Amino acid sequence: MKKRNFLSLALIGAMFAGSAFAQTATTGGWEQLNPTQRDLLTAQIRDRWDKATPEQRTRWLEHASKWSQMTPEQRAAAHKGRGKFQAMSPAAREARRAVFYKMQSLKETERKAFLDSFFKMSEADRLAWVKANPAPANVRIKMPKRPPHGLGMGMPKPPAPPVTPPPAK
Repeated sequence: MKKRNFLSLALIGAMFAGSAFAQTATTGGWEQLNPTQRDLLTAQIRDRWDKATPEQRTRWLEHASKWSQMTPEQRAAAHKGRGKFQAMSPAAREARRAVFYKMQSLKETERKAFLDSFFKMSEADRLAWVKANPAPANVRIKMPKRPPHGLGMGMPKPPAPPVTPPPAK
């Protein structure tokens, strides 16, 4: 009986200690974390970095630099876009990649014309276009400052901006 009580008390003590550990970590800044907490947070990144190729390391540093310059709104939009992409079917993702890759090869003036013609295609024609113009496998493309949106393949065309009437006199 005494062993059971001792084990129960030890378990409760461990729960409170873990709670205090987490609370300390969430209430302060990085400087308030102790070395164990910092190591816990950085261990996975360190391991991935050590296993990464030089190209991956370069890409990660570029992404980190871009991320640090983004506003909170831009970061939220990036998370939302990533979530939408991940929620797509594999076929829709491949289609999006194919159109994105095509857009990278076009000049700014040609992009609008391409998108207009792409949106005018039937779903079957879009599928045929994607099949005839696949995105290259395992190719990393530098993201433009403003990625195109609403590229079809299950994604609706973005609505036109609202027309604001002139102010009444």
